[in-house]
Amino acid sequence: MNSAIYRVFLTLALFSLCSCGKETPPAQAETQDTSVFKSAIGNYLREKNYGMEISSFDELSIKDNKASAICKMGEAENLYGIRVTWEFNFENSSGEWKVSGHQQK
Repeated sequence: MNSAIYRVFLTLALFSLCSCGKETPPAQAETQDTSVFKSAIGNYLREKNYGMEISSFDELSIKDNKASAICKMGEAENLYGIRVTWEFNFENSSGEWKVSGHQQK
C-alpha cells in the first residue's frame, strides 16, 4: 500500500515539474536590438518635454512596420525614485522608427 501511494505521489510530482515553464514567454527585450527604439523614445520624451527617462526596457514586439514596447520609466532627475510602466507604440516610416503614442500601464 505504501509503495502504491509513493508511486502516485512521485508520478504527480514529476508531472507538475515537467509542466512548469512550458509556456513560451513573450519576446524579451534583452534578446533584441532595442537601441533604435530607445533613441526614438528619447526623441519623443524630449519633444513632449516629459522629463522622463527609461529605467528598463522590458518587452519589444515588432510586426511589419509597427512595433510596441513596454518600459519602466522614471523621472529624469531621479529625485523620488518613482517608476511607472508605459507602453510605447511605434511606426516605421521611411526606414526610421518613431513613437506614434504611449499609454501608462
